[in-house]
Amino acid sequence: MLSTTTIVGRLAQAPTMRQTPSGKDVATLRVAVSDHLLADTRYVDIDQWDQAAHHACEHLTIGQEIAAEGILDAHPYTTSDGELRVGWNLLRPRVEWGPKPLRDVSTARMMDEARRRREALQNVGALPDDAA
Repeated sequence: MLSTTTIVGRLAQAPTMRQTPSGKDVATLRVAVSDHLLADTRYVDIDQWDQAAHHACEHLTIGQEIAAEGILDAHPYTTSDGELRVGWNLLRPRVEWGPKPLRDVSTARMMDEARRRREALQNVGALPDDAA
């Protein structure tokens, strides 16, 4: 049995698209993952294939929340300075896209959404009429 890992983080850079030698499209999502126990941020690469790759490149934005589950794979590499490091990949991932960062949403749209939610809460009696 293989152990799976769940990560939640934010897209650190725009998805990059490439093709395999056999012509399949692959997009790599680099997700920044922080933990209050870790001193620094770790980056986990997640590959999306074919149609999922195209959707990711069309719709994901830097800073967008990403949740994914898969098999965490570590691979050592050496930097150009000769320093040994470890890179992380999530294999066989199931990916869910979270909300986009607020900078991608206009102020007018945020205000309209807040007004709509407040009115909905008032309609069900969750807020008193004078709370508006």
